[in-house]
Amino acid sequence: MKEKEIKVKTRELVKNLSHRIELATGIVPLIIDEKSTVRIFRLLKKDKKLGTVLSQEELFDEASFLSSLITVKKLNPLQRKEAIKKRIEELKSAKEYIGYVLLDGLHDLPLGTKIGNLEIIDKQSLGDQFKYFNNQTEKFGADTNSSFAKITFKAHRMIGAEKILVDELELPFAILSLIFEFEMNPRNISAILWYPNNWPQYLEPYSKRSGWVVFKDAVHQKPLELLSKISTSKSKNELQKRIIRSLKIFGISRATNITELRFIPIIAAIEALLLQETDRETLGMKFAQKITVILGKNFSNYRTRYLAFKEYKKLYVLRSKFIHDGKNIDKHSLELLNNIFYSLIIKISGLSNKLHCIDDLDNFINEKLFGKLYSAD
Repeated sequence: MKEKEIKVKTRELVKNLSHRIELATGIVPLIIDEKSTVRIFRLLKKDKKLGTVLSQEELFDEASFLSSLITVKKLNPLQRKEAIKKRIEELKSAKEYIGYVLLDGLHDLPLGTKIGNLEIIDKQSLGDQFKYFNNQTEKFGADTNSSFAKITFKAHRMIGAEKILVDELELPFAILSLIFEFEMNPRNISAILWYPNNWPQYLEPYSKRSGWVVFKDAVHQKPLELLSKISTSKSKNELQKRIIRSLKIFGISRATNITELRFIPIIAAIEALLLQETDRETLGMKFAQKITVILGKNFSNYRTRYLAFKEYKKLYVLRSKFIHDGKNIDKHSLELLNNIFYSLIIKISGLSNKLHCIDDLDNFINEKLFGKLYSAD
């Protein structure tokens, strides 16, 4: 059967089904015409401004929603035209969204701490809305004693803003996961998202959280302050941008419990942090060498340095063996890699005020390797 025949048969089936429902219930079902969605989508695409601020997928989502709205409201052709025109104008301007997120399992984070666009707030500041939210979250087993956060962002789209919320939470959740060694998945959250028309959307987690972690000043304060400062800076240098990009890649590893699928993104995160174009031909060696130098403490002890280098190079070999030969990666290696990444991020973040780009970092490494010989050269 050809595609056109399938569409005709489908329309006939929907029409017959609609008629039967009407006879059985006395209610006339509303049928949303796919052609209407396509026509609206084409109108949205024609507007040059919309093409620059929304993707094709986002435009189609908006067209689909608008088509449904027109059907439900039973608008006449003139009203339909006005509704589409109004929607196009609304989509051209960026609108402010506010999200309130329960950081399920994280306790006692300092109020006022900012990580990217996320700010830790007093949950009671929401008043009655928080009470309702609390009741909702308790139903699906969330830890309502956890810290609470507010996130603000701007977006052009009118529907599907929860997808943007997830994107905005990627960086803060990656940082929190790294510092607290605690799984934070932005796709599995308890949250309220306020739309510009003052309409709230409640987001529920798809699985329950197990365990919790409490903020400890002696352990968490310094790294949290350090990454908070970089993530909220409006004028990041090139090295700090690398740090942020690296953290976002690290965040991908938190979306799975499979050892190998966690290991690979962390390797990629370290590559994004340390390596550049000129390192491409000797990736494994440069990967191990740079980590050895940056994290090396007893640099005068060549044996210690060489053993560390071998250990780091072995991790890169594990990555290659998994990708090319399907060899499994053990959990100990994953834990070691995770600790290395944490140490690198903290060390390089601390250096990023005086080292502004990857070339500065390479010079820092070479000076440690070759001392005065490199400086003189």
